Amino acid sequence: MRALGPVSAPASLRAVVAAAPSPVTVDLTLPATLGQVSAVGGQLVKLLATSACWRPGEVQVGEALRLECAAAGRRVALVVDGHEAAEALVARLFCGLFSEMEVFELGRRFAAANARLAALGVLTQHMLAAPDVDAASFMLLTGLTAGDGLGMNRAALFRYDEIRRRFVGARGVGPASLAEAHQIWENLEREGNPLELVLAGNPRRGPEGGFQALVYGAEVVLGEGDDEIALACASRGPLLFEGPAQSPALARLGATGPFFVGVLQPRDRPLALIFADNLFSRAPISADLMAAAATFLSQSALVWDNVALLRHVERLARYDSLTGLFNRREFEARMAVEETRCMRSRRPCALLLIDLDNFKQVNDEGGHAAGDAVLRELGELLRQTLRGHDLIGRFGGDEFTVLLVETPASEVTLVLRRIGKLAWERGIAMSIGVASFPSDCEVPSGLFALADKNLYAAKEAGRSRACVGAARVMVQLGGAEPRDEG
Repeated sequence: MRALGPVSAPASLRAVVAAAPSPVTVDLTLPATLGQVSAVGGQLVKLLATSACWRPGEVQVGEALRLECAAAGRRVALVVDGHEAAEALVARLFCGLFSEMEVFELGRRFAAANARLAALGVLTQHMLAAPDVDAASFMLLTGLTAGDGLGMNRAALFRYDEIRRRFVGARGVGPASLAEAHQIWENLEREGNPLELVLAGNPRRGPEGGFQALVYGAEVVLGEGDDEIALACASRGPLLFEGPAQSPALARLGATGPFFVGVLQPRDRPLALIFADNLFSRAPISADLMAAAATFLSQSALVWDNVALLRHVERLARYDSLTGLFNRREFEARMAVEETRCMRSRRPCALLLIDLDNFKQVNDEGGHAAGDAVLRELGELLRQTLRGHDLIGRFGGDEFTVLLVETPASEVTLVLRRIGKLAWERGIAMSIGVASFPSDCEVPSGLFALADKNLYAAKEAGRSRACVGAARVMVQLGGAEPRDEG
Protein backbone atom coordinates (compact mmCIF):
# COMPACT_ATOMS: atom_id res chain seq x y z
CA MET A 1 0.00 0.00 0.00
CA ARG A 2 2.84 2.42 0.76
CA ALA A 3 4.31 1.78 -2.67
CA LEU A 4 1.16 3.23 -4.26
CA GLY A 5 2.13 6.65 -2.98
CA PRO A 6 0.72 9.18 -0.49
CA VAL A 7 -2.77 9.45 -1.99
CA SER A 8 -6.08 9.56 -0.14
CA ALA A 9 -9.75 9.81 -1.07
CA PRO A 10 -12.26 12.37 0.23
CA ALA A 11 -14.41 11.24 3.14
CA SER A 12 -17.58 11.38 1.03
CA LEU A 13 -16.15 8.87 -1.47
CA ARG A 14 -14.93 6.59 1.32
CA ALA A 15 -18.44 6.63 2.79
CA VAL A 16 -19.98 5.64 -0.56
CA VAL A 17 -17.56 2.75 -1.07
CA ALA A 18 -18.11 1.54 2.51
CA ALA A 19 -21.89 1.53 1.97
CA ALA A 20 -21.88 -1.05 -0.84
CA PRO A 21 -25.22 -2.95 -0.71
CA SER A 22 -23.48 -6.37 -0.71
CA PRO A 23 -19.92 -7.76 -0.40
CA VAL A 24 -17.69 -7.33 -3.46
CA THR A 25 -14.74 -9.51 -4.44
CA VAL A 26 -11.91 -7.67 -6.18
CA ASP A 27 -9.36 -9.40 -8.43
CA LEU A 28 -6.42 -7.08 -8.97
CA THR A 29 -3.87 -6.90 -11.78
CA LEU A 30 -0.91 -4.64 -11.03
CA PRO A 31 1.87 -3.47 -13.38
CA ALA A 32 5.34 -4.81 -12.66
CA THR A 33 6.50 -1.35 -11.65
CA LEU A 34 4.10 0.21 -9.11
CA GLY A 35 5.44 3.63 -9.99
CA GLN A 36 3.44 3.32 -13.22
CA VAL A 37 0.18 3.36 -11.24
CA SER A 38 -1.49 6.77 -11.53
CA ALA A 39 -2.61 8.78 -8.52
CA VAL A 40 -6.23 7.92 -9.35
CA GLY A 41 -5.34 4.22 -9.54
CA GLY A 42 -3.59 4.30 -6.20
CA GLN A 43 -6.51 6.17 -4.71
CA LEU A 44 -9.02 3.60 -5.97
CA VAL A 45 -6.99 0.58 -4.84
CA LYS A 46 -6.60 2.03 -1.35
CA LEU A 47 -10.33 2.80 -1.23
CA LEU A 48 -11.28 -0.79 -2.00
CA ALA A 49 -8.58 -2.39 0.10
CA THR A 50 -9.53 -0.52 3.28
CA SER A 51 -13.31 -1.05 3.06
CA ALA A 52 -14.82 -4.00 4.92
CA CYS A 53 -17.39 -4.65 2.15
CA TRP A 54 -14.72 -5.06 -0.56
CA ARG A 55 -12.89 -8.36 -0.25
CA PRO A 56 -9.51 -9.08 -1.88
CA GLY A 57 -9.42 -11.80 -4.53
CA GLU A 58 -6.56 -12.84 -6.79
CA VAL A 59 -3.58 -10.54 -7.33
CA GLN A 60 -1.41 -10.89 -10.43
CA VAL A 61 1.09 -8.90 -12.48
CA GLY A 62 0.23 -7.45 -15.91
CA GLU A 63 0.85 -4.51 -18.14
CA ALA A 64 -1.63 -2.08 -16.55
CA LEU A 65 -3.75 -1.61 -13.45
CA ARG A 66 -6.93 -3.63 -13.89
CA LEU A 67 -9.79 -4.30 -11.46
CA GLU A 68 -12.30 -7.09 -11.88
CA CYS A 69 -15.09 -6.86 -9.30
CA ALA A 70 -17.86 -9.37 -8.63
CA ALA A 71 -20.99 -9.12 -6.47
CA ALA A 72 -24.23 -11.13 -6.43
CA GLY A 73 -23.55 -12.76 -9.80
CA ARG A 74 -22.52 -9.54 -11.57
CA ARG A 75 -19.01 -8.69 -12.78
CA VAL A 76 -17.43 -5.42 -13.85
CA ALA A 77 -13.90 -4.99 -15.22
CA LEU A 78 -12.08 -1.65 -15.18
CA VAL A 79 -8.77 -0.64 -16.69
CA VAL A 80 -7.50 2.34 -14.72
CA ASP A 81 -5.34 4.55 -16.91
CA GLY A 82 -5.62 7.77 -14.97
CA HIS A 83 -7.91 9.53 -17.44
CA GLU A 84 -11.05 9.12 -15.29
CA ALA A 85 -11.56 10.54 -11.83
CA ALA A 86 -11.99 8.15 -8.91
CA GLU A 87 -15.61 9.29 -8.46
CA ALA A 88 -16.43 8.30 -12.09
CA LEU A 89 -14.79 4.90 -11.65
CA VAL A 90 -16.70 4.21 -8.45
CA ALA A 91 -19.92 5.23 -10.20
CA ARG A 92 -19.21 2.74 -13.02
CA LEU A 93 -18.57 0.00 -10.48
CA PHE A 94 -21.78 0.64 -8.54
CA CYS A 95 -23.98 0.92 -11.64
CA GLY A 96 -22.53 -2.31 -13.03
CA LEU A 97 -22.56 -4.37 -9.83
CA PHE A 98 -25.85 -3.35 -8.26
CA SER A 99 -29.43 -2.98 -9.44
CA GLU A 100 -31.13 0.37 -9.99
CA MET A 101 -33.20 -0.20 -6.84
CA GLU A 102 -30.06 -0.90 -4.78
CA VAL A 103 -28.39 2.25 -6.07
CA PHE A 104 -31.57 4.25 -5.36
CA GLU A 105 -31.77 2.86 -1.83
CA LEU A 106 -28.15 3.83 -1.27
CA GLY A 107 -28.90 7.38 -2.42
CA ARG A 108 -31.97 7.50 -0.20
CA ARG A 109 -29.92 6.45 2.84
CA PHE A 110 -27.36 9.17 2.19
CA ALA A 111 -30.10 11.74 1.69
CA ALA A 112 -31.74 10.70 4.98
CA ALA A 113 -28.41 10.85 6.80
CA ASN A 114 -27.75 14.31 5.38
CA ALA A 115 -31.21 15.50 6.47
CA ARG A 116 -30.64 14.14 9.96
CA LEU A 117 -27.27 15.85 10.22
CA ALA A 118 -28.90 19.12 9.14
CA ALA A 119 -31.60 18.60 11.77
CA LEU A 120 -28.92 17.89 14.37
CA GLY A 121 -27.20 21.16 13.45
CA VAL A 122 -30.45 23.09 13.90
CA LEU A 123 -31.18 21.25 17.15
CA THR A 124 -27.70 21.93 18.55
CA GLN A 125 -27.91 25.62 17.69
CA HIS A 126 -31.24 26.04 19.47
CA MET A 127 -30.25 23.94 22.48
CA LEU A 128 -27.14 26.05 23.04
CA ALA A 129 -29.36 29.14 23.09
CA ALA A 130 -31.93 27.53 25.40
CA PRO A 131 -32.69 29.56 28.53
CA ASP A 132 -32.43 26.49 30.75
CA VAL A 133 -32.15 22.71 30.78
CA ASP A 134 -35.94 22.30 30.79
CA ALA A 135 -36.22 24.13 27.48
CA ALA A 136 -33.26 22.16 26.09
CA SER A 137 -34.93 18.87 27.03
CA PHE A 138 -38.10 19.87 25.15
CA MET A 139 -35.98 20.68 22.11
CA LEU A 140 -34.25 17.30 22.26
CA LEU A 141 -37.56 15.41 22.34
CA THR A 142 -38.84 17.58 19.50
CA GLY A 143 -35.80 16.63 17.42
CA LEU A 144 -36.42 12.94 18.12
CA THR A 145 -40.09 13.07 17.08
CA ALA A 146 -40.17 15.72 14.34
CA GLY A 147 -40.63 14.47 10.79
CA ASP A 148 -37.44 16.14 9.61
CA GLY A 149 -35.64 14.91 12.72
CA LEU A 150 -35.70 11.22 13.61
CA GLY A 151 -39.46 10.93 13.12
CA MET A 152 -40.18 8.70 16.13
CA ASN A 153 -43.81 8.44 17.28
CA ARG A 154 -43.08 9.10 20.94
CA ALA A 155 -40.13 10.22 23.04
CA ALA A 156 -39.77 10.63 26.80
CA LEU A 157 -37.11 12.13 29.05
CA PHE A 158 -36.46 11.08 32.64
CA ARG A 159 -34.09 13.26 34.65
CA TYR A 160 -31.62 11.69 37.02
CA ASP A 161 -32.18 12.46 40.70
CA GLU A 162 -28.72 12.24 42.27
CA ILE A 163 -30.06 12.14 45.82
CA ARG A 164 -32.61 9.36 45.26
CA ARG A 165 -30.44 7.66 42.62
CA ARG A 166 -33.23 7.14 40.13
CA PHE A 167 -34.67 8.69 36.99
CA VAL A 168 -37.86 10.76 37.31
CA GLY A 169 -40.19 11.49 34.40
CA ALA A 170 -39.98 15.10 33.23
CA ARG A 171 -41.16 15.35 29.61
CA GLY A 172 -43.14 13.27 27.15
CA VAL A 173 -43.76 14.24 23.54
CA GLY A 174 -46.15 12.20 21.43
CA PRO A 175 -49.65 10.71 21.46
CA ALA A 176 -51.14 8.38 24.05
CA SER A 177 -53.53 6.61 21.64
CA LEU A 178 -53.83 5.75 17.96
CA ALA A 179 -56.66 8.27 17.52
CA GLU A 180 -54.51 11.00 19.06
CA ALA A 181 -51.62 9.93 16.82
CA HIS A 182 -53.72 10.36 13.68
CA GLN A 183 -54.86 13.78 14.87
CA ILE A 184 -51.27 14.91 15.51
CA TRP A 185 -50.09 13.61 12.12
CA GLU A 186 -52.94 15.34 10.32
CA ASN A 187 -52.11 18.61 12.06
CA LEU A 188 -48.44 18.25 11.15
CA GLU A 189 -49.29 17.59 7.50
CA ARG A 190 -51.62 20.56 7.42
CA GLU A 191 -49.22 22.97 9.11
CA GLY A 192 -46.04 21.63 7.52
CA ASN A 193 -43.81 23.47 10.00
CA PRO A 194 -40.08 22.70 9.62
CA LEU A 195 -38.00 21.79 12.65
CA GLU A 196 -36.44 25.28 12.71
CA LEU A 197 -39.87 26.87 13.19
CA VAL A 198 -41.01 24.36 15.80
CA LEU A 199 -37.87 24.86 17.89
CA ALA A 200 -38.17 28.63 17.60
CA GLY A 201 -41.57 28.42 19.33
CA ASN A 202 -42.11 28.48 23.07
CA PRO A 203 -39.75 25.85 24.52
CA ARG A 204 -41.34 26.17 27.96
CA ARG A 205 -44.82 25.11 26.94
CA GLY A 206 -46.08 21.77 28.22
CA PRO A 207 -45.83 18.99 25.65
CA GLU A 208 -49.15 18.29 23.96
CA GLY A 209 -50.80 14.87 24.17
CA GLY A 210 -51.74 12.39 26.87
CA PHE A 211 -48.32 10.76 26.75
CA GLN A 212 -47.05 13.54 29.02
CA ALA A 213 -49.39 12.36 31.79
CA LEU A 214 -47.87 8.86 31.61
CA VAL A 215 -44.32 10.19 31.81
CA TYR A 216 -44.46 13.07 34.28
CA GLY A 217 -43.40 12.02 37.77
CA ALA A 218 -42.92 8.36 36.85
CA GLU A 219 -39.89 6.87 38.58
CA VAL A 220 -37.41 4.59 36.86
CA VAL A 221 -35.34 2.65 39.39
CA LEU A 222 -31.94 1.52 38.18
CA GLY A 223 -32.22 -2.15 37.29
CA GLU A 224 -30.06 -4.59 39.18
CA GLY A 225 -30.32 -7.33 36.55
CA ASP A 226 -30.36 -7.17 32.78
CA ASP A 227 -33.48 -5.10 32.12
CA GLU A 228 -33.35 -2.31 29.53
CA ILE A 229 -32.47 0.43 32.04
CA ALA A 230 -29.49 -1.43 33.47
CA LEU A 231 -28.19 -2.28 30.01
CA ALA A 232 -28.63 1.29 28.77
CA CYS A 233 -26.78 2.72 31.78
CA ALA A 234 -23.85 0.41 31.07
CA SER A 235 -23.78 1.27 27.36
CA ARG A 236 -21.95 4.07 25.58
CA GLY A 237 -24.85 4.64 23.21
CA PRO A 238 -28.58 3.97 22.84
CA LEU A 239 -29.69 0.35 22.66
CA LEU A 240 -32.44 -1.14 20.50
CA PHE A 241 -34.91 -3.55 22.12
CA GLU A 242 -37.58 -5.61 20.41
CA GLY A 243 -40.02 -5.58 23.32
CA PRO A 244 -42.12 -6.09 25.24
CA ALA A 245 -40.29 -4.08 27.89
CA GLN A 246 -38.92 -5.90 30.93
CA SER A 247 -38.57 -2.69 32.95
CA PRO A 248 -41.84 -1.98 34.84
CA ALA A 249 -41.54 1.75 34.16
CA LEU A 250 -41.17 1.26 30.41
CA ALA A 251 -43.91 -1.36 30.38
CA ARG A 252 -46.28 1.25 31.85
CA LEU A 253 -45.55 3.42 28.83
CA GLY A 254 -46.81 0.63 26.58
CA ALA A 255 -43.41 -0.29 25.15
CA THR A 256 -44.49 -3.48 23.41
CA GLY A 257 -42.72 -3.18 20.06
CA PRO A 258 -39.24 -2.06 19.03
CA PHE A 259 -37.94 0.89 21.05
CA PHE A 260 -34.61 2.38 22.01
CA VAL A 261 -33.28 3.57 25.33
CA GLY A 262 -30.25 5.78 25.86
CA VAL A 263 -28.65 7.61 28.76
CA LEU A 264 -27.20 11.10 28.49
CA GLN A 265 -24.06 10.82 30.59
CA PRO A 266 -21.28 13.24 29.68
CA ARG A 267 -18.14 12.69 31.70
CA ASP A 268 -19.71 9.42 32.94
CA ARG A 269 -22.25 11.37 34.97
CA PRO A 270 -25.89 10.39 34.25
CA LEU A 271 -28.12 13.35 33.39
CA ALA A 272 -31.20 11.83 31.80
CA LEU A 273 -32.73 8.69 30.36
CA ILE A 274 -34.25 8.87 26.86
CA PHE A 275 -36.94 6.49 25.56
CA ALA A 276 -38.41 6.52 22.05
CA ASP A 277 -40.58 4.17 19.99
CA ASN A 278 -42.91 3.86 16.99
CA LEU A 279 -45.86 2.35 18.86
CA PHE A 280 -48.53 3.57 16.44
CA SER A 281 -46.93 3.63 13.02
CA ARG A 282 -45.10 0.34 13.68
CA ALA A 283 -42.27 1.63 11.50
CA PRO A 284 -39.09 -0.41 12.01
CA ILE A 285 -36.13 1.16 13.77
CA SER A 286 -33.30 0.65 11.30
CA ALA A 287 -29.58 0.49 11.94
CA ASP A 288 -29.23 3.86 10.19
CA LEU A 289 -31.81 5.40 12.50
CA MET A 290 -30.05 3.97 15.56
CA ALA A 291 -26.77 5.44 14.33
CA ALA A 292 -28.51 8.81 13.95
CA ALA A 293 -30.03 8.45 17.43
CA ALA A 294 -26.58 7.77 18.87
CA THR A 295 -25.29 10.96 17.25
CA PHE A 296 -28.30 12.95 18.47
CA LEU A 297 -27.95 11.77 22.06
CA SER A 298 -24.17 12.08 22.32
CA GLN A 299 -24.27 15.60 20.91
CA SER A 300 -27.25 16.52 23.09
CA ALA A 301 -25.49 15.22 26.20
CA LEU A 302 -22.55 17.55 25.57
CA VAL A 303 -24.81 20.48 24.71
CA TRP A 304 -27.05 19.89 27.72
CA ASP A 305 -24.07 19.65 30.03
CA ASN A 306 -22.70 22.84 28.51
CA VAL A 307 -26.07 24.63 28.87
CA ALA A 308 -26.30 23.60 32.52
CA LEU A 309 -22.74 24.80 33.14
CA LEU A 310 -23.31 28.12 31.37
CA ARG A 311 -26.55 28.78 33.24
CA HIS A 312 -24.78 27.92 36.51
CA VAL A 313 -21.99 30.38 35.73
CA GLU A 314 -24.54 33.03 34.77
CA ARG A 315 -26.37 32.47 38.03
CA LEU A 316 -23.17 32.78 40.00
CA ALA A 317 -22.53 36.09 38.25
CA ARG A 318 -25.97 37.43 39.18
CA TYR A 319 -26.91 35.79 42.45
CA ASP A 320 -25.33 35.47 45.86
CA SER A 321 -24.27 31.82 46.23
CA LEU A 322 -25.10 31.65 49.96
CA THR A 323 -28.59 33.19 50.08
CA GLY A 324 -29.76 32.90 46.46
CA LEU A 325 -30.60 36.63 46.44
CA PHE A 326 -29.31 39.14 43.90
CA ASN A 327 -25.69 40.04 44.46
CA ARG A 328 -24.65 43.68 44.75
CA ARG A 329 -23.84 44.03 41.06
CA GLU A 330 -27.17 42.63 39.88
CA PHE A 331 -29.16 44.53 42.50
CA GLU A 332 -27.61 47.85 41.49
CA ALA A 333 -28.24 47.14 37.81
CA ARG A 334 -31.91 46.34 38.42
CA MET A 335 -32.32 49.24 40.80
CA ALA A 336 -31.02 51.61 38.12
CA VAL A 337 -33.78 50.41 35.82
CA GLU A 338 -36.41 50.91 38.52
CA GLU A 339 -35.06 54.39 39.31
CA THR A 340 -35.57 55.40 35.70
CA ARG A 341 -39.12 54.05 35.70
CA CYS A 342 -39.99 55.79 38.96
CA MET A 343 -38.54 59.09 37.77
CA ARG A 344 -40.45 58.92 34.51
CA SER A 345 -43.83 57.91 35.99
CA ARG A 346 -43.41 59.44 39.47
CA ARG A 347 -44.32 56.08 40.98
CA PRO A 348 -43.31 55.74 44.65
CA CYS A 349 -40.66 53.31 45.90
CA ALA A 350 -38.69 52.75 49.09
CA LEU A 351 -35.17 51.51 49.73
CA LEU A 352 -34.30 49.45 52.83
CA LEU A 353 -30.70 48.90 53.93
CA ILE A 354 -30.56 46.05 56.47
CA ASP A 355 -27.62 45.25 58.72
CA LEU A 356 -27.54 42.41 61.24
CA ASP A 357 -26.87 43.40 64.85
CA ASN A 358 -23.94 41.78 66.67
CA PHE A 359 -23.19 39.50 63.75
CA LYS A 360 -19.51 39.27 64.70
CA GLN A 361 -20.58 37.77 67.99
CA VAL A 362 -22.57 35.08 66.16
CA ASN A 363 -19.49 34.14 64.15
CA ASP A 364 -17.20 34.23 67.21
CA GLU A 365 -19.47 32.00 69.31
CA GLY A 366 -20.82 29.60 66.69
CA GLY A 367 -18.28 29.80 63.93
CA HIS A 368 -18.78 30.81 60.33
CA ALA A 369 -21.21 27.94 59.76
CA ALA A 370 -23.56 29.50 62.33
CA GLY A 371 -23.16 32.90 60.70
CA ASP A 372 -23.91 31.45 57.25
CA ALA A 373 -27.03 29.80 58.64
CA VAL A 374 -28.31 33.16 59.95
CA LEU A 375 -27.63 34.84 56.60
CA ARG A 376 -29.46 32.10 54.70
CA GLU A 377 -32.40 32.28 57.09
CA LEU A 378 -32.72 36.05 56.75
CA GLY A 379 -32.53 35.74 52.96
CA GLU A 380 -35.34 33.17 53.00
CA LEU A 381 -37.38 35.34 55.40
CA LEU A 382 -37.14 38.34 53.07
CA ARG A 383 -37.98 36.23 50.01
CA GLN A 384 -41.08 34.77 51.67
CA THR A 385 -42.27 38.02 53.25
CA LEU A 386 -41.91 40.45 50.35
CA ARG A 387 -43.65 40.50 46.98
CA GLY A 388 -42.28 38.77 43.93
CA HIS A 389 -41.54 42.02 42.08
CA ASP A 390 -39.69 43.66 44.98
CA LEU A 391 -35.91 43.63 44.58
CA ILE A 392 -33.96 41.81 47.30
CA GLY A 393 -30.20 41.53 47.40
CA ARG A 394 -27.26 40.73 49.62
CA PHE A 395 -25.03 43.78 49.49
CA GLY A 396 -22.09 42.05 51.09
CA GLY A 397 -21.16 40.60 54.47
CA ASP A 398 -24.21 40.89 56.73
CA GLU A 399 -25.83 43.75 54.78
CA PHE A 400 -28.99 43.27 52.71
CA THR A 401 -30.86 45.64 50.43
CA VAL A 402 -34.54 45.77 49.49
CA LEU A 403 -36.30 48.00 46.98
CA LEU A 404 -40.04 48.11 47.59
CA VAL A 405 -41.50 48.84 44.17
CA GLU A 406 -44.62 51.01 43.91
CA THR A 407 -44.78 51.37 47.69
CA PRO A 408 -45.65 54.79 49.20
CA ALA A 409 -43.95 55.96 52.38
CA SER A 410 -47.20 55.47 54.35
CA GLU A 411 -47.01 51.69 53.83
CA VAL A 412 -43.33 51.17 54.58
CA THR A 413 -43.76 51.01 58.36
CA LEU A 414 -46.15 48.05 58.01
CA VAL A 415 -43.54 46.19 55.99
CA LEU A 416 -40.85 46.99 58.57
CA ARG A 417 -42.94 45.70 61.45
CA ARG A 418 -43.77 42.49 59.61
CA ILE A 419 -40.10 41.82 58.82
CA GLY A 420 -39.00 42.76 62.33
CA LYS A 421 -41.56 40.50 64.02
CA LEU A 422 -40.69 37.46 61.88
CA ALA A 423 -36.95 38.06 62.37
CA TRP A 424 -37.35 38.37 66.14
CA GLU A 425 -39.28 35.06 66.23
CA ARG A 426 -36.29 33.43 64.55
CA GLY A 427 -33.78 35.05 66.90
CA ILE A 428 -32.42 37.49 64.30
CA ALA A 429 -31.68 41.08 65.38
CA MET A 430 -31.21 43.80 62.78
CA SER A 431 -31.13 47.52 62.13
CA ILE A 432 -32.69 49.11 59.02
CA GLY A 433 -32.22 52.43 57.27
CA VAL A 434 -35.13 53.55 55.07
CA ALA A 435 -35.65 56.23 52.41
CA SER A 436 -38.66 56.77 50.12
CA PHE A 437 -39.23 58.46 46.78
CA PRO A 438 -40.66 61.00 46.21
CA SER A 439 -41.44 61.89 49.84
CA ASP A 440 -37.79 61.91 51.01
CA CYS A 441 -35.81 62.48 47.80
CA GLU A 442 -36.33 64.63 44.75
CA VAL A 443 -34.77 61.93 42.55
CA PRO A 444 -34.65 58.14 43.11
CA SER A 445 -30.85 58.16 42.85
CA GLY A 446 -30.75 59.92 46.22
CA LEU A 447 -32.34 56.99 48.05
CA PHE A 448 -29.15 55.15 48.87
CA ALA A 449 -27.34 58.03 50.53
CA LEU A 450 -30.27 58.81 52.81
CA ALA A 451 -30.98 55.16 53.65
CA ASP A 452 -27.30 54.67 54.51
CA LYS A 453 -27.33 57.64 56.89
CA ASN A 454 -30.52 56.33 58.49
CA LEU A 455 -28.98 52.89 58.98
CA TYR A 456 -26.12 54.38 60.97
CA ALA A 457 -28.63 56.44 62.96
CA ALA A 458 -30.58 53.27 63.81
CA LYS A 459 -27.38 51.60 65.00
CA GLU A 460 -26.41 54.59 67.16
CA ALA A 461 -29.92 54.78 68.64
CA GLY A 462 -29.60 51.33 70.18
CA ARG A 463 -30.00 48.86 67.29
CA SER A 464 -32.98 46.51 66.70
CA ARG A 465 -34.83 49.38 65.11
CA ALA A 466 -35.43 51.12 61.80
CA CYS A 467 -34.77 54.78 61.04
CA VAL A 468 -37.29 55.96 58.45
CA GLY A 469 -37.24 58.87 56.04
CA ALA A 470 -35.87 62.39 56.08
CA ALA A 471 -37.57 62.99 59.47
CA ARG A 472 -35.62 60.03 60.90
CA VAL A 473 -38.58 58.41 62.63
CA MET A 474 -37.46 55.44 64.71
CA VAL A 475 -39.47 52.21 64.53
CA GLN A 476 -38.67 49.54 67.09
CA LEU A 477 -38.09 46.05 65.72
CA GLY A 478 -38.64 43.29 68.28
CA GLY A 479 -40.93 40.75 69.88
CA ALA A 480 -43.21 43.18 71.66
CA GLU A 481 -45.63 45.20 69.58
CA PRO A 482 -43.29 47.67 67.87
CA ARG A 483 -43.82 51.34 68.49
CA ASP A 484 -42.76 54.51 66.75
CA GLU A 485 -40.31 56.64 68.66
CA GLY A 486 -40.61 60.37 68.24
